[in-house]
Amino acid sequence: NNIAENCKGLFLIQNEGKIYGDTFTLTQDLNIAASNIRVTVGEGQTLTLDNGVTLTIPQYATLTNNGTLNNNGTLNNNGTLNNTGTLNNNGTLNNTSALNNAGAIINNGTLTGEVGGSGTVTPKSTTDSPLPEGTVGESYTATLQATGNNITWSVTSGSLPVGLTLESSTGVISGTPTAEGTSTFTVTATNASGSASKEYMLNIKAVSVTSLKLNKDNLTLQEKGSDTLTATVEPADATNQDVTWKSSDTSIATVSADGTVTAISVGSATITATAADGSGKSASCSVTVTHGNMVHTPKKDATCTADGNEEYWTCDTCGKHFSDAEGKTEIALEDTVIPPTGHALTKTEEKAPTCTADGNEEYWTCGACGKIFSDEEGKTEIALEETVIPATGHNLTKTEEKAPTRTADGNKEYWTCGTCGKIFSDAEGKTEIELSATVIPATGYSNEDRNDSIHAAIESPQTGDEGNAVLWLSMLLASGAALTGAAFFRVKKKSGR
Repeated sequence: NNIAENCKGLFLIQNEGKIYGDTFTLTQDLNIAASNIRVTVGEGQTLTLDNGVTLTIPQYATLTNNGTLNNNGTLNNNGTLNNTGTLNNNGTLNNTSALNNAGAIINNGTLTGEVGGSGTVTPKSTTDSPLPEGTVGESYTATLQATGNNITWSVTSGSLPVGLTLESSTGVISGTPTAEGTSTFTVTATNASGSASKEYMLNIKAVSVTSLKLNKDNLTLQEKGSDTLTATVEPADATNQDVTWKSSDTSIATVSADGTVTAISVGSATITATAADGSGKSASCSVTVTHGNMVHTPKKDATCTADGNEEYWTCDTCGKHFSDAEGKTEIALEDTVIPPTGHALTKTEEKAPTCTADGNEEYWTCGACGKIFSDEEGKTEIALEETVIPATGHNLTKTEEKAPTRTADGNKEYWTCGTCGKIFSDAEGKTEIELSATVIPATGYSNEDRNDSIHAAIESPQTGDEGNAVLWLSMLLASGAALTGAAFFRVKKKSGR
């Protein structure tokens, strides 16, 4: 009951086949001829099919692996394949009948047919990459597939698109993505027999803008005025709601990133908003810019030093100047200037100071504006006080006080200015007085003095001495004259003469 003539080293007993030895390598094709044969690989034993070798199990035949079965070639199961050990499939295992697995099938090759039993088959991912596209804001579902059973799924590198999750027990990716872009990530399928990893790509596309509208089709502004346009994109759930703004003529009107339109100068321009998502959708608004109020500046004559001006009009919004009230003829402000007339100068001659009065340096005064200058060209303006030459002050000499006598006046102390000759009662020259105010009158003779003199003269002469008589008479006359003079001086002093 040999299985085949070219089977070497595999010995079978009637209806029962066993492998002898720890390992057995099948190096040639083998087709089990008897359908009721049962071949068993025992625990601790290994049966290996070499690369390119085919082992065929016919209908009703049974191959039981309780040890290790390495398939590097082709294993055709048309009967029954019972695996309670480890089946390493690196080649092709074509199963058209019963494959009962209570151990582990590690499949790195091709496994066809159904696998029954409580064991596991190494997963092998069968879902292609990239995965179906998703759309921002829309529900998404994709199921990953793999051969094998009792599989647990996990993302082992990279990340899913924001808003999506992977169900570990089913391999289902689901959720609602919130951002556009392509994500790259690796998913690993794992069971008791091993694992298999595969990299996937998933693109989430945006919701495109289908139309764009502005809140105004036409806009009129005065120069320097502004208004804000509002852009509305459709659909409302478009992923990118942004727009870009552009003016057809920025010298007329400009537009900022938030849609604010600012008028620059008189004229017309077109403001366009364009969807930023690349859809090419856009909308436009026509802008007309006008002048503001025209402010009239009347003619003003020039002065000596200040410009005057011709009449002109100014736009109170743009600040431009015009020679007419309608703002048709623009002019430069300097074109309106009337130059100053210049000064009409009169000279004041230099004057020397005195003891008490200031003098002045020469200077010139403008008869039109009243300003004062140090030069006849009117280039250097000065203050009037800058021309003053201060008074020199008095040159005082003191006259000491002198007491009067009977016959001579005395005087109070006083000071005399050697420059102007004025007399003062104080050393500072503050109180001017007349010289007469300093006089202290002579004291003169009293009646007692006169009687004493006469008595002395009477008693002095000797009898018969004419000389003494003459002396007495002279003294008497002198005394009378002195008294008369003193009286006259007092009267004169009182009368002020």
